[in-house]
Amino acid sequence: MKKVLFISHDASRTGAPILLLNFLRWFKENAGISFEILLGRGGELEKAFSALAPTSVFYKDGQGPEIIHKHNILRRITRRLGINDPASRIRRKLASSKIGLIYSNTSTNGNILQALGFLNCPVISHIHELSYSLDSRSDKFDYVKERTTHFIACSQVVKDNLVSSYSISPSTISVVHGFLVSASIPEAKVISSQCLLRRELKLPDGSFIVGSAGTRHWRKGPDLFIELASRIREKLNAPIHFVWIGGGDKEQRNVLDCDIIKSGLETSVHFLEAKTNPLDYFADFDLFALTSREDPYPIVCLEAASLGKPILCFDKTGGEPEFVEKDCGFVVPSFNVDAMADRVIELYQNRELLCQLGQNASQKVRTRHKLEDNAPKIAAIIKKYLGNK
Repeated sequence: MKKVLFISHDASRTGAPILLLNFLRWFKENAGISFEILLGRGGELEKAFSALAPTSVFYKDGQGPEIIHKHNILRRITRRLGINDPASRIRRKLASSKIGLIYSNTSTNGNILQALGFLNCPVISHIHELSYSLDSRSDKFDYVKERTTHFIACSQVVKDNLVSSYSISPSTISVVHGFLVSASIPEAKVISSQCLLRRELKLPDGSFIVGSAGTRHWRKGPDLFIELASRIREKLNAPIHFVWIGGGDKEQRNVLDCDIIKSGLETSVHFLEAKTNPLDYFADFDLFALTSREDPYPIVCLEAASLGKPILCFDKTGGEPEFVEKDCGFVVPSFNVDAMADRVIELYQNRELLCQLGQNASQKVRTRHKLEDNAPKIAAIIKKYLGNK
C-alpha cells in the first residue's frame, strides 16, 4: 500500500500547523492509510507530530534555504566533507518509503517539494495564504504551482485569488474551510465560568474586553488594533480594555509598546504572549476584533466564535467575511478603523445584540466548522489522488 507524506512548513503553535496536526489525528483514526510527516523546521508541536507517525525535520538548526539552495559552492564543499545537506539526507531516508502522494500544508514548501522531486508522485497543496504572503515567497510558490496536482484553498477568497492572480485553473482547486475539534468546542456553562484573563490583568469588575490574537506582524494589524482603542476612547468614556494574545520579535514588541505609550493607552491596551490554552483567555473577551490587513481564514476567529463571541473584521482583506456574513458580527469597509470603533461601541451599548450575534457565531461553528465534518472532505481528495486499490 502506498503512503502519504504530509509536509508542514514548521511545528510552531500557529494556525496552519495546528490545523494539520488536528487533521492528522483524525486521519490516523479514520482513513486507514499509512503516512509519514516531514517538518520544514521543528518547533513546539514537534513531539505531537512525532507521536502520530515517523517524523523527519528538513532544516536542522543552523540550516536554511538561504544557505542550502542559493550557495552552490557551499553545497559542493559540504558534500566533499561528508556533511549532509537536507535534500540528500531526506532523499536517502524516503527513498524506500513507498510514498505515493505528497500533501503539502501551506504555500511555503517549494524548496522541500523541489528536493522531493525524485518521488515522482502527485502533490496536493493546501493553501492558507493570500497575495502578500505568496508574493513575498514567489521563488518558492513558483515551484509549488508547477509541482502541484491539486490545490485545497482554506476559503473561497483564497481560491479566487489563485485563479485571478496566479492563473491556476479553478477545476484544480477545492475549497475546504478551517475547522475545530468538536471536543474543544466548549459548552455554554464553560463559557460563563472563565475569569483567567481578568484575574491575570487585574481588570476592574464590569470591564468590557475587546480581544484579538495572532503574531504581532504588520499583516495581522496590531497597530490598527491600537488605533481602534484610541478611536473608541475619543468617542466614549467607558471601562473598555483591549487585549491581544500572540507573540512577536523584539523589534515588533518595541514598536507596539512605543505606539501604546504615545497614545496614552498603557492602562487599557494589553499585549500578551502566545498561550498554550488560548480559549481560556478568549472566554473573557466580549467580542473579537480582527484587524488583519490580510488573513485567509483565521482559526482564532473560529475559536472565539465557538465561545459565543461576535466577530468584527474588515471587508476585502481575506476570508473572514465568509464566516461573519450578516449574523455573527460586523464586516466594516477595509481599514476603516473609525467604522469598526462605531460597531464596538454599538455592541458595548446593546448587550442584547452582542449576545445574539455571539450565539449565532457559536452555532455556526458547530454546524459548519467541526473537524468531523470537514476532515472527510480532505481525506476524499487524498484518496482520489493516492490511488490505492
